[in-house]
Amino acid sequence: MKAAIFYEYGPPEVLKYEDLPDPEPGPGQVIVKVHATTVNRGLNCGVRAGTQMQRKPILPLVLGVDPSGEVVAQGKPVEGLEMPAIGSRVSALSRNGPGETGMLGVNRWGGDAELVKVHASMCLPI
Repeated sequence: MKAAIFYEYGPPEVLKYEDLPDPEPGPGQVIVKVHATTVNRGLNCGVRAGTQMQRKPILPLVLGVDPSGEVVAQGKPVEGLEMPAIGSRVSALSRNGPGETGMLGVNRWGGDAELVKVHASMCLPI
């Protein structure tokens, strides 16, 4: 997949458009083909510039909070969790799903990519 990634803090020029491995869904997770993400001054520009260090970003990082798109793959179902159907359109919340740590696009790879892995419980139908 193609993604905007950065390996060091700095100006917009630190962002690199690269080929990266496709994410693989774990139990209770889905893969979303990204159509759009939000742009947030603090959570995009501030993290990339290194001025949002209280959020403890881990590099390298793909930014992109609150991605929206189409579900293209599912991980193993988890009892009691309704999985969005493949082909359904969803918007993914940036906060943690069960068993996940870190905010999507801040502490773990986000939606500034062709594909993003998110917990099914964080998906809202569009």
